[in-house]
Amino acid sequence: MKLKTHSRFRLAALACAAGALSAGGAAQAASYQFSGDISASPTFQRLIGSGPNLSSVANAVHFNAFEFSVDQAGSYSFESLVPGDTGTTGGVWDNYLFLYQTAFNPADARVNILKGVSGLGFGPATMNFDLNAGGRYVLVTSGYLNKDMGSFVNTINGAGQVSPVPEPGAAALLLAGLLALAGVVATGRRGA
Repeated sequence: MKLKTHSRFRLAALACAAGALSAGGAAQAASYQFSGDISASPTFQRLIGSGPNLSSVANAVHFNAFEFSVDQAGSYSFESLVPGDTGTTGGVWDNYLFLYQTAFNPADARVNILKGVSGLGFGPATMNFDLNAGGRYVLVTSGYLNKDMGSFVNTINGAGQVSPVPEPGAAALLLAGLLALAGVVATGRRGA
């Protein structure tokens, strides 16, 4: 059975969209949530608060770096929750949350820092910050001390949609899907 050109185009477009969503996650208006575990992640020497001083007792904390952008300028809130956190008693481990602009360099955590806060064992690490539309940001979740690590759930709320910046592998997958789509369209035009 031979598919019509527009049917092949729709099928390829749907496949490409599904690949893009599975590669980077779907953006959600006003709220974006993701989770992870830093137990086996790389380490860095974290800042004390927003810097400029580095902590001498947290010189090898595990971390997760989440790159993202937003489509609307405005105030955004960030929360990092550790499972088992019951408010004033804290979670299984103490966490720290950092916000960077443009990029995060684990070799020097002082570069591009916007803000840093700790949960201090008394609940989630939370902060607010004004972001620019289209700007690239990195939310870094780490332990308070070198021994602090485990799973976390982070939530970003704000004026617009939060979109993860695709990792190089995901970007390559998206490009391959777009090239395949172009090939299907070109083949359909030649066969018509």
